[in-house]
Amino acid sequence: MKKFTALSLTTALLGSSLICAQAASPGKKGWVNFGSTSFAFSYPMSMGTKISSKKIPAVKLASPDDKPDDVAPEHWSVKFTSADAHLNVIPIFDSTVKDFKTAYPTVADAAKDLRKLLTSHPATVNDIPFLPWGDCSTPVHSHVKYVKFKNGSGVRYLANYQIEPEEFSNDGLVYSMQGLSDDGKYFVSLMVPVKTKVLPEKSSVATWSKDKYEKFSQNFKQYSADTKTKLDKIPDDEFSSRLSLLDEMVGTIQVK
Repeated sequence: MKKFTALSLTTALLGSSLICAQAASPGKKGWVNFGSTSFAFSYPMSMGTKISSKKIPAVKLASPDDKPDDVAPEHWSVKFTSADAHLNVIPIFDSTVKDFKTAYPTVADAAKDLRKLLTSHPATVNDIPFLPWGDCSTPVHSHVKYVKFKNGSGVRYLANYQIEPEEFSNDGLVYSMQGLSDDGKYFVSLMVPVKTKVLPEKSSVATWSKDKYEKFSQNFKQYSADTKTKLDKIPDDEFSSRLSLLDEMVGTIQVK
């Protein structure tokens, strides 16, 4: 196994497309610290040593009738190349627009709904707002847990985001954490792919006949409930990435 020294590890990280004053350095054993002028966090080396961070330009909603693809204020996005994971830090304000909700309705609504969820902490959750916005939803919320980070809180869960009824598989299973900073100014989203032995590697829906898919769609609600039951029974440490390890990563996030 290749060993990384402090110098080689930092070089590998800084070789990414990092913007602004940012630095990566070895943290506690098996962890890497990442810091910028806007946010900081630590992550396990099991997620790989190459990350890229960039500032995404603002995209305002041009018309109320438009589909809000990519609509969001200027924000930070971090990609963990090897793990295909993403961390997004999205401000819930923009001094350049007259009305934030009009310019960025999906961000404003997600922040409002998440704030309600994090205030009430319901034991059963049927819908969790998430960003960046996508034309999809997840019919299953498994391993739901309310979590804290250095200056904020959120909710983590296992999700399989879908547009239409689809077979659940490892190809789409993610650890999703959606949170808000304590001052209410930032929406923090972390998504990390995970796997489990109880799901197939990939969906086989594309090979099904029309009749089989229609029957599957008709029974999708029960299928989703059965899948959630299976996932809920799996201990946190038996996924490809231990959920407690990812929770620990969440706990290191600090928005500045």
